[in-house]
Amino acid sequence: PESRRAWTLIGLGSALTQDGQPEAAMDAFAEGEAIAVRTLGAGHAMVAQALLGSSYAARDLGRPELAEQRLRRALEIAVATGDEAKARVRAAMGELCLEQGRPEEAIELLQQGLADLDRRGEGRDPQTLTLHTVLALALARAGRPAEALAESEPAISVLETLDVARGRWLGEAALSHAEVLLHAGRLDDAARWRKVGESELESVWPGLHPRRLALLAERMAP
Repeated sequence: PESRRAWTLIGLGSALTQDGQPEAAMDAFAEGEAIAVRTLGAGHAMVAQALLGSSYAARDLGRPELAEQRLRRALEIAVATGDEAKARVRAAMGELCLEQGRPEEAIELLQQGLADLDRRGEGRDPQTLTLHTVLALALARAGRPAEALAESEPAISVLETLDVARGRWLGEAALSHAEVLLHAGRLDDAARWRKVGESELESVWPGLHPRRLALLAERMAP
């Protein structure tokens, strides 16, 4: 059925985003979304998944306004349908707010998303643990370093023990944790964790593509 093709295209879009091909990813997401709307309706949960996925590609293309527009529509659908994606959408909105220099908004959205994920028993999922370090980063940038460390240290400790987290999740979490440590004045620890983050990400994306390098540099900016 056509709806299965929509799901395949959404998966392809995610893979292309991770491979550093955001333009091709946007095309895949757009086609998947169009098929889902035509076959399942504009308010279907699969449309929300396509919108969520395309928001990440839009961020990699340096189009935060488009990313936010897509996330807001995805959240409307997820809330209306009761779809579990709303937790991930709120978390993605929080990450976007943080990138745009809005840490207080990021904190609220990330706390909401993480509370939903914890209630669903996904507290030890590598992506969820990584989001705890993003929340910690938002707390640090909001001038709350003690709360940030209390959020980040337990998450990074668990991530270190999970083989499935090696690479992307531990890499991204380590970079967030490094900045949290920087805000807390622990410069040596921050430098060590930054090296861990770069090494883990390099193992997944050898010769990190330029846009991802730029995003990592922005995340670690003082």
